[in-house]
Amino acid sequence: MKKAIYLISIIVAFYLVPACSNSTKNNNHSHEEHSHNHEGHNHVQEGNNQNAISNSYVDSNNNKLHYVVGEAIHKHDSMDSGHTHKQDNKYGIVEIVPQEYYEVIHTSGRILPAQGDEHTLTAIHSGIVVFGQKPLLAGSEVSAQEFLLTISGKKLVHDNIETSFINTKTSYETALSNFERAKILNQDKIITDKDFADFKLKYLKTKNSFDNVIRNYSSGGHRVTTSVNGFIKNVLVTEGQYVTTGQALMKIVKNKRLIVKADVPQSFFHKLKEISSANFITAYDKKLYNTNELNGKLISYGRTSLENSLFTPVYFEIDNMEKLLAGSFVEIFLKTTPVVNSIIIPKTALLEEAGRYYVYIENGEEFEKRYVTIDGSDGHNYHIIDGLNEGDHIATNNPYQIKLASMSISLPVHSHSH
Repeated sequence: MKKAIYLISIIVAFYLVPACSNSTKNNNHSHEEHSHNHEGHNHVQEGNNQNAISNSYVDSNNNKLHYVVGEAIHKHDSMDSGHTHKQDNKYGIVEIVPQEYYEVIHTSGRILPAQGDEHTLTAIHSGIVVFGQKPLLAGSEVSAQEFLLTISGKKLVHDNIETSFINTKTSYETALSNFERAKILNQDKIITDKDFADFKLKYLKTKNSFDNVIRNYSSGGHRVTTSVNGFIKNVLVTEGQYVTTGQALMKIVKNKRLIVKADVPQSFFHKLKEISSANFITAYDKKLYNTNELNGKLISYGRTSLENSLFTPVYFEIDNMEKLLAGSFVEIFLKTTPVVNSIIIPKTALLEEAGRYYVYIENGEEFEKRYVTIDGSDGHNYHIIDGLNEGDHIATNNPYQIKLASMSISLPVHSHSH
């Protein structure tokens, strides 16, 4: 009896175990197929070609870009079902709307100090330059009435400032004494009014000379100060150098107003009167500036070309609100005639390939590569004359990440195995 029961148990186990195992496998396979179909439903939508190649690229926001080689780049958020392309707009999707664009003359130029913004300190007496305790370097800030250097007459035999000071002081004191005595004599009618007037005139002359000398004189020589707040542009003398009356010592700039000087080729001479404003890019920070945003205005343009030059100058005066560097070279985009209903896109949207330019167009949930023809730039936007239409949606940010998707490793559409 026990043997019969044991034999029946073995038979039941023999049939039940494979069935259970097959059921488990079938369930797992069904789950895998369901999971794959859920993840890959977009591959079916992308095309009916069973031999198409599909790639994917994961960007920095964990968004996966899918594309079919030779067709379009498809995007869906498989890593975060609640985060959509429309919400984060990582790629700066904008709709093309015709706008006003200005024809541009692309040239170069320089930033210069505005007239009245630069001051030159000159020597009002001959002597030896003696610097003060403050280092005098280009770019150093200075304040009005600040002492900068001394012109000393020590050890000079001729044209000695200290000797001149003593002589001027002696002449003044003598003239003052004679004038005071003349007033008394004139009151007593001992001298005539004409003689008194001569004493008074000589006194006033010597007093004016003495006041002029003593105003900036101290023990050791003539003290040189600046009358404005600003910055040292350059120092034109050295310690111990002998300078003469009227010689330039240094230049001080207030740096509040600047001149943007553009050198325009003569072929654009007929366009000069149409210039309204300008964009410019500095060489040291590559930042784009606009003259209108800097309270700028066109102040003049040349009616003739510069001597020995193929260029005609155009001048804008601007506020130095951005700490622009006077003397620096700039790339300039002069705006002239407005063109209405123009297609323009930011420079960040454009990529180059073998001399051709292209952008990425959003088409539903796909990105489509589109070649375009450009017709100039104002430094910020490109003017597009072919390849884009009103209503197109283009990626203006991170287009290179979209390009990387098309360069990633190719994988079959149905890569799972049963």
